[in-house]
Amino acid sequence: MSDHTQAEQKSLSVMTCLSGTGRRLLRWEKAGLIDRTQLCGILEYEKAHNGRRLMRSLFGIALMAIALGILSIIAANWMHIPGEVKIGAHFILNVAVAAFMWKFAKVNNKRADNKYGRDGMTVLFFALNLTLIVLIGQVYQLHGNYAAALSLWMLISTPAVFVFGHSALAAVPWVLAFLGTLAAVLYDFTDRYDLDSLPILLVWLATGLYVPLVMIAASAADIVRKYRAEWAPVLFRVSMIIFAVEATCGSFYWYSDLSRDLVRTLNEGDRYLMNYLMMLAVIVSAPLAVYGFEWLKTRQGKKIIDRTGIVFAIGSMISATLPFIILAREADFVAALHFCAYWAFAGWIGARMNYTQLINAAVTLVTLRIIVIYFELFGGLMLTGFGLIFSGLLTLAILKGSLKVREQIINAGKQS
Repeated sequence: MSDHTQAEQKSLSVMTCLSGTGRRLLRWEKAGLIDRTQLCGILEYEKAHNGRRLMRSLFGIALMAIALGILSIIAANWMHIPGEVKIGAHFILNVAVAAFMWKFAKVNNKRADNKYGRDGMTVLFFALNLTLIVLIGQVYQLHGNYAAALSLWMLISTPAVFVFGHSALAAVPWVLAFLGTLAAVLYDFTDRYDLDSLPILLVWLATGLYVPLVMIAASAADIVRKYRAEWAPVLFRVSMIIFAVEATCGSFYWYSDLSRDLVRTLNEGDRYLMNYLMMLAVIVSAPLAVYGFEWLKTRQGKKIIDRTGIVFAIGSMISATLPFIILAREADFVAALHFCAYWAFAGWIGARMNYTQLINAAVTLVTLRIIVIYFELFGGLMLTGFGLIFSGLLTLAILKGSLKVREQIINAGKQS
């Protein structure tokens, strides 16, 4: 055996013992996906970059320690520092971060791999603007509320995020901040003007249904896909997560007597039928808007949104609003059926989209929910034991079915 081969075997054995990378590569070699030369080349590459990752990690830890030390010193003397000095120092910090953001953006025109520095500075500048607003409010004892502060923050920070933030690193914090600000503004609006129960219900229903739809439309917009291509999948995925959360929350309405409170709200002004029809119009208009958007894009010759995603959005809206439509009464067992039915539907969507993570999430949630059913319905130890045995067998059956679905997805991927 040559020295080169012995070195390869030695590096392979060490890598295999230290991490799972070598074992994974060995499986790939055994399956015929790579040969021994490629395997050793990948290992050498990983060894070279692991050292760089270690240095970057240590450098980050050192900077964090220095930053925490500075913050600790400032915190210890915070009450003795004049307010103008605090604001001035924070403003200088914002300017410095903005300068680094601009510098990274200029470098990025020549080096495309430097986007994380630019977007990291953008996120830091975005966060520092919020802390500066809070600090000004604290120093001068302003009597504004959190909704106004968040609105001002988004207003002055969004242009910088849009101009300098290209990747998901900047998109995700901005989208989450936008959703939080929108919720705060709506809550403040309904509380400030002391609206009746019915307008509040309609406002929150419309917001919950239409905000994800607007995000889907934005993800499909030509200008977003052209200038901020990495923002489009973030907007789409966050909208799907919102729909999934809303649909799951819809199943928990069955735990409370929603019909009693809802009937009281709809009966405001002794116009029950008219108010119910208004609520129903808000609910039904959202799925119709989805079909209208798809029809518009089809006429333009742009098949942007997958039909399976549209089915998922509409199914989620139905799950979220079903208790409102039928005026759900308290029924624990129906709540469990609603939950399992929705996530079985989500698992089917995952199979249609070849999205194994969604399938795994659906299988896990349905399995856990089935087990919880028996603790909810049966109080005796004997019945609970039989129920857990049955749920365990049912879980095994579900797992077997999910494995078959995954095999079909893998085979379909190989064929394509």
